[in-house]
Amino acid sequence: MGFYRKIAGKANRPRHAPHFPKPKGQDYFDGNWGSRGKGIGTIAINVIYEAALSWTQAGNAGDVSLLKGASPSGAYYKEVSADMTKPAENKTALVRVAIDPESIQIKNNQIIVDATEHYLNEKSTSFFSTDKNSTASWSYTLEKMPDQDEWWIVSHGRNFWGRNALNAKNAVMKNNPDVSATES
Repeated sequence: MGFYRKIAGKANRPRHAPHFPKPKGQDYFDGNWGSRGKGIGTIAINVIYEAALSWTQAGNAGDVSLLKGASPSGAYYKEVSADMTKPAENKTALVRVAIDPESIQIKNNQIIVDATEHYLNEKSTSFFSTDKNSTASWSYTLEKMPDQDEWWIVSHGRNFWGRNALNAKNAVMKNNPDVSATES
């Protein structure tokens, strides 16, 4: 029976498998599943990129009102805005965001996806290294905004055991054009 076990006539898929059919002729993901330019991966990368970019701007300025792409009543917004009472001492710039297309799940009108963010810090954040680069891997939950076609982040959790989406086979990436590759 292979990798999937049949239970009550349906395949029991592992957690990481997409919960929607793969279009014929496409290898998992090309950024455009669904209607052209409106694929699930495109939605996810744009929302997460906007939120990560605005998080760096808000944190650097110490101004919560700069946060975008997050539900104000969601756990994500509450967590990332909690310490933004003054400008950051160590300025941070977003370099790029990557999502792992094999991690995408659709559950109860939510998109759940694993992403890795690459940041460039003004000063090293490690006691043991002078490297100014840092990465963070998260599992995000996105929902549609009420009465709109736009999406936002409602929650996230640190993804300690997930793979780094920057190294995923079919990673979907979005680079910050304001941070040059030579800086990172």
